[in-house]
Amino acid sequence: MEELSRWWQRFLGRIPQWQKSGLDAQPSINSYQTNSEVPFMNNSIPETADERAQYRTSDGSHDILFWFRSCGASGWQAYIMSEINYQNRDTSSHATHRIYDSELNLHYVCWSQRISTKAQCKSIAALWSDKTLEYIRTGRPI
Repeated sequence: MEELSRWWQRFLGRIPQWQKSGLDAQPSINSYQTNSEVPFMNNSIPETADERAQYRTSDGSHDILFWFRSCGASGWQAYIMSEINYQNRDTSSHATHRIYDSELNLHYVCWSQRISTKAQCKSIAALWSDKTLEYIRTGRPI
């Protein structure tokens, strides 16, 4: 858990490579925003609105689409829209830090505290993406 906390601290100071896509838009692998000063292709979506955005892992090897959903007083959740191939690794909720939402038929990123802003939710999703890739490659728990 201490290692995860250190990762979290590093990610708070890092602007991930995100691409916004409208709720009905198809993600484009070839149109990522690469300027770290302006992390979004379209800054017109308000901070309070639900949003789909695609994250490229820090090593550039995987693109993961998320739906950032406001859940009112409960805070924000990062729903995982991309199919993750865990190869032969354990895919249980505990091992992968995902929670299944049976109403929406989707998994979202498991986080132990309330996520109060969309920006915080995006940082957590970026951390989850990179740690998930590490888990798949090495088997080290998230």
